[in-house]
Amino acid sequence: MDTEIVDFTSLKQLNDCPAIVINKQLSDEFLVINSQEELEQSVFFSGENPYLCDLLKDELTIDFTKQTLLIGKKIIPQIRGELVSENVLQTDGKDYTYRIVVKNGGYTALGLFLFGVIIPKISNDTKVNLDLTIQEHS
Repeated sequence: MDTEIVDFTSLKQLNDCPAIVINKQLSDEFLVINSQEELEQSVFFSGENPYLCDLLKDELTIDFTKQTLLIGKKIIPQIRGELVSENVLQTDGKDYTYRIVVKNGGYTALGLFLFGVIIPKISNDTKVNLDLTIQEHS
């Protein structure tokens, strides 16, 4: 199998702004978003610090004719998780894998960790796998 690394832009502000991906339920979600309409139906903002949310809204200004958004949330057992690493791989010129490693936070309580990247445009029928690993807080 031939695997190549895909260029991406990480969404740095996701966990600083109370953005809610898909719904307000405490559940895991992972989405491949290819249009402004899909984005508006999937990502909702409610916030106490509009400046941080404005930074995220700037990050989410995406040219969907040239780019695709991979975004999601994961329930973690300790709040204030931390992104350790992320990358996007393409295998045999077809399937994509969004690989992410998150470190558990230091406070025992269920929390959500939000993650997302912007990649070059892919078609709606492209298969995208999520490979998410949670590391224990040390």
